[in-house]
Amino acid sequence: MRVVTPDGSTFLLFPRKGRPVAYWASFVRMGRVHEGPGQAGLAAACVRSSLLGTHSHGSSNAHEEEAALLELDRAEDRLARAQRDGREPEEVDRLRLARDAARKESRRFVEQQSFLRLLARLPAQQPRVTPMVDGTLVELAVPTVRLRQLARLMESRRREPLLRRLGSLVKAALAERHAEVAGRAHDRALALLALEVYPARLALLPPSNQRRIRRSQATEFYRACQRPERTFTAIVGSFDAEKLTADLKRVFVQPAPGHGARALPTEPPQDGRASKRIRSTLPRLVLGWRPPAGTSRDLLEITALLLVGDDTFGLMAHLVHEKRLAQSIEATAGFPSMTATGLLMLTATARQPSGFDRLQESVRKHVDDLRRGASVDSAARAIVIWSTRRQRLLDSPSRLAAWLALMAGVGRRVDVLAKPPTTAAVRAKLAGLLAVDSENEVTSDLENR
Repeated sequence: MRVVTPDGSTFLLFPRKGRPVAYWASFVRMGRVHEGPGQAGLAAACVRSSLLGTHSHGSSNAHEEEAALLELDRAEDRLARAQRDGREPEEVDRLRLARDAARKESRRFVEQQSFLRLLARLPAQQPRVTPMVDGTLVELAVPTVRLRQLARLMESRRREPLLRRLGSLVKAALAERHAEVAGRAHDRALALLALEVYPARLALLPPSNQRRIRRSQATEFYRACQRPERTFTAIVGSFDAEKLTADLKRVFVQPAPGHGARALPTEPPQDGRASKRIRSTLPRLVLGWRPPAGTSRDLLEITALLLVGDDTFGLMAHLVHEKRLAQSIEATAGFPSMTATGLLMLTATARQPSGFDRLQESVRKHVDDLRRGASVDSAARAIVIWSTRRQRLLDSPSRLAAWLALMAGVGRRVDVLAKPPTTAAVRAKLAGLLAVDSENEVTSDLENR
């Protein structure tokens, strides 16, 4: 059930019998340039910081509380500047004492009314914030009878942000990016380059000489991103859909402060094919396709399974287990931490540099064979695997809520209860899904080659 509230927010309600618990997943899509150079990790840091903020500022004087936080920012700036410029020790000590006094003053506003404390009193599960390439996902669980109170808290957090502990959270987010770059994010960079759809390319690698982000800048950024028309929330649990719909329409009425601001740009369409070659620590091949508009998510997921297969058929059996040319092969409808619309990706990592050419030849032959039509047996196996995974998704209400929110965020209407496509339908669509003119490629050389 899809509901659009008066402020423009979109809700997907999925009532089901079971325990009196509701799972809430909210995805905010931020657009192509939501993080510029020097802002790596800012989106997730702002969301986490807003959860540490207070409900209606939690004090008798909201301006006084905001002023105390701004004074703390200024004191920290003055101290950092003095230390950087090599000022006299006495002056640095004086500024440090001023910083400590400002910190003590800001702590005078005890966080008894912070969102995290109020959520714990509902009681609700502590929110889990997942940063993604083009947005941020917030997940939590709450007793069904407390859904309306949860909705009020989440609406107030978006409309009246007070960002706490922002500096430390930005540093933590940047540290996460460093760790990502050292590991899995390099694979992600390759795949995203293959389709030229990464909406924050400069923020993938931590920028050098990053300047400290001011609270006013972060608050403006938060309000620009947390726009109702970009917010998609899925709720899964045992609740009365009609009653909850009425409650949501009474709560989400006033637009957020950034509602009237200029809309953030979205991903522009790609023209023609793209081919790139980059340096890497492992030799690998990435192929990407933009399927025709209107292609169902189900069909994309089944095609990804046909590209890879498992231990008994497809590239996995042939290249990983039999010929041992590949260290790993993955295919995804969409890519980790990315929800771009119309995305099909194949990543093959060679076991040895000397075998990369043979690996590339085998992968291309398999793709060409699929264009001509998959065998009935292979299509049937892929559909069985997909059906099993879909059932597991239905059996997990928390995962289902997150998945529904993400699908809504990229404009895909999905029916999780729909029957799987037939083998004939899958085989008939493969040529269009893997069309040569929609294919993009990235190959990588070893850095010391």
